[in-house]
Amino acid sequence: KASFHRSTVAYLSGTEYPSEPVKILAFDVRKKLWSVELIHDRFKQQQILVPEESLNLAYCLLPHNSRSVLVRGAGFAEQLTRSGRGLISVGSYKLGECIFEEKPFVVSAADEKSSWRGRSRWHAYILTGRAATENADAHYAMESFESLKPGTPPADRMEEVRIEAEMLSERGGGERRAEMAKAIQDILCIWQSNQFSFDNGSGIQASALFKHACLLNHSCSPTVKLACNINHGAPGTEDAES
Repeated sequence: KASFHRSTVAYLSGTEYPSEPVKILAFDVRKKLWSVELIHDRFKQQQILVPEESLNLAYCLLPHNSRSVLVRGAGFAEQLTRSGRGLISVGSYKLGECIFEEKPFVVSAADEKSSWRGRSRWHAYILTGRAATENADAHYAMESFESLKPGTPPADRMEEVRIEAEMLSERGGGERRAEMAKAIQDILCIWQSNQFSFDNGSGIQASALFKHACLLNHSCSPTVKLACNINHGAPGTEDAES
C-alpha cells in the first residue's frame, strides 16, 4: 500500500528489533515484505525483511527536489512585503487551473503521539547540513529550509515543540543544554509552521516541506490550495521521481 523512497529512514515495531532505525531498500514482491538495512553500527549493515505494518516513518531526504519546480502557465514570483515572503502570480489563471507542480525536499513523521517525530526532524536537519558541505543539492535544500520562518505556532503546539526540544537536548548538559534546546526548538518551529500533510498511501501520518509551496502557508485569505498527488507504480517498482 505504501510508497517509500529508497533510503527512507524508519523505526521498527513488532519485530525482534523494536525501535531500531532502519534504511528502506526495496519491496520484495514475491514475499510481500520490505527489505531494510539496520542502521546501528553493531548490526554491521545487516539486512532483514519486515512487514509493512512494522515500519514507522522517521524521515526521507530528497534534496534534489529543492531545485526542481514545474511551472504551468504564466508562473509566479516571490514577493517580500511587511507581512513577510510570499508568492504572487505573474499572470491570470482559471478556477481549478494548476499554477505549478513541486516535489518535497524532505518528508517526516507527523503523528503527534509519535515519540520520534521531533527526533526525526532534528536528525534530518543535521544530516542535510552535513551533506551540504560537499553536495550542491543538499546545500540548496539547506538554504531552502533556512529561508523559511518559524512563525508562531498555537500555544499547545508550541508546548509540544518545547518538550521535544528539551528531550533532544538532554545530552548537552549545563549551559550548553539550554543553548541546544533553543536551537532545536527553532528548527522544529520551522517544521511546525511550514509543513503540509503528505500521504504516501500507508496511512502513516507524515508531512513535507517544499521550497515554494511552503510560502503558500502564510496567507490569511488564500486563493490557492495544495493537492498531494502520489504516483503509485506497480508493487516493487522504483520511481526515484515519485
